[in-house]
Parts: sequence; structure tokens; C-alpha cells
Amino acid sequence: MNDRGQFEGGGRHGAAAPRRQRGITLIELMIVVVIVAVLGAIAVPSYTNYVTRSNRTEALNQLLETAACQERIYIKFNEYDDSRCNLVSGKITTNNGHYEISMTETDSSQGFDLDAVPQGAQATRDTDCGTLSLDQAGVRTISGGGDINACWRGKKG
Repeated sequence: MNDRGQFEGGGRHGAAAPRRQRGITLIELMIVVVIVAVLGAIAVPSYTNYVTRSNRTEALNQLLETAACQERIYIKFNEYDDSRCNLVSGKITTNNGHYEISMTETDSSQGFDLDAVPQGAQATRDTDCGTLSLDQAGVRTISGGGDINACWRGKKG
């Protein structure tokens, strides 16, 4: 009894209150697992697509930088040169190694073709755009079947 003359323990004379179990039930656990699975099914492809586009943007920047450098070489020497602009034997790899940029001189060094070829995992993920190409006239192409404008903006191909 407490100081008011009432029995403690839920109102029944002498009976203790039922103890509440702590923890989670199997149903609650299954609901959490389903929610995590749905979120994972949405998040993983989105993240992979983001990484693919980010790597492609790096290649686009390297292509444009190399083309600008070649134009400066052309102004100075009246010809394009595949041994300048950080090109070694006509090739350069992007900073993270996801693309290899190669240059081919055309028209007796009066033109060039730059190709960004995806390497490793990027080659299997970026099939919409594939190899990105740029020539001295600024003509942009892709080898994949995606939207060329989307590929060159770094968006989904």
C-alpha cells in the first residue's frame, strides 16, 4: 500500500502489473528490411549514374583543354603536333584514369582527331556515349547510341 491507502501494482489486490517486453518484433524487423531494400534499389543506380557522368565530364574537360592547346600550337607553328600538350606518343590519360585521350594528326598535320576512350569499369557503364570524339573544326561525335547533346553536356546519354 502507498500513503493514500491504495495498493500499488495496477489496482488488483496483491497482483503485480504485467511487465512490458522490450525489443522489436519480427514484423517490425521485416518492415525495416523492406524499407532499406527499397531505398537501396533506388539509391545505388542513381549513384552509379552520377559517377559515370562525373567521369565523362572529366574526359570532356580534358578533350576541350587538349583541343585548345593544339589550337595554340597551330597558331604558333602552323601545324598540329601530337607530341605537345602533355600528349605522350599522341596519348594522355585523364586524372582518375577513366578515359584515355588519343590524338591523330590528319591532313599532313593540318587537322586532328581527339578521341576519349573509356577505360575499365567506365567502358562497361557508359555504353550510351562510348568514345567521345572532337576534331579541329569542333565537330563532336560519340560511338554509342545515346543522345550526342546529352553526352557532351555530361548528362545521361
